[in-house]
Amino acid sequence: MLNRYDAHTELGTIKIHRNSIASIAAIAAGEIDGVKCIGKNFKSGLLDLMGRKDYSAIRVDFDKNGEISLEIPLVVKYNFNIPDVATKVQENVRNSLEKMTNLIVKDISINVQAIEKG
Repeated sequence: MLNRYDAHTELGTIKIHRNSIASIAAIAAGEIDGVKCIGKNFKSGLLDLMGRKDYSAIRVDFDKNGEISLEIPLVVKYNFNIPDVATKVQENVRNSLEKMTNLIVKDISINVQAIEKG
């Protein structure tokens, strides 16, 4: 499993680490009305307690062609349509990643972990 995307230009190498991809995805997901937060795993929960941002709950995979697949855990706000929120997250994440990285997004899986009051 690759940890980053590498591209070679006439001026040198461009490397985009999976943490950068996850950061873009988290910010884009958070822009959607109805998203309470990105879901947590144990590591991200500990780092949040220490006041540090961690997007390790978002899984980023690169295939052999350099296309990305993401798995994003979400907590959705109560009283929002879950499929609508998830679809808007997928669209915003895809648009943001393609705009900022020029990478092809193969698929984005959304896993709604919980519903919480806004």
